[in-house]
Amino acid sequence: MTTIELDGRSVENPAYCNHRRGRNWAAIMRGRNAANCERAFLKAVGEVVDLEPVQPGDVLEFGGDYVTGGGRRHPDRRWWHVQDITDDTMTYEPHETLAKALRSARQQSPRTEA
Repeated sequence: MTTIELDGRSVENPAYCNHRRGRNWAAIMRGRNAANCERAFLKAVGEVVDLEPVQPGDVLEFGGDYVTGGGRRHPDRRWWHVQDITDDTMTYEPHETLAKALRSARQQSPRTEA
C-alpha cells in the first residue's frame, strides 16, 4: 500500500509523457476482467488529473504513451487499486497489470448476486 498527498483531489499523472507525440490519459477502469473493460476518462490539464469522481475500490489507469514518427507506440501504463481517498490523501495498491488490479478490486468488494 502507498499513500500520497493530493492537491485538492488532484494528482500528477505518474506515466506522463511530455513529448509532443506523447498520448496521455487517466481513467477509471470498470469491467469483469481486463479483456472486457471500459474506460471512464478523467479530466486532465497537462499532467494534472482531477480525481473528483474516484471512489474507494476503483481501479485507475494512468497512461503516457510515446508514439514514434513511424506510428509505433511505446506504452507506459500504471494501474492503481484505490483503497481510500480524501481531498488531501489517497491510499492505493499498485499493480503490474490491469488484470491483477481488477482481480484485487473484485476480491476486496464481493458482489451480491440475486
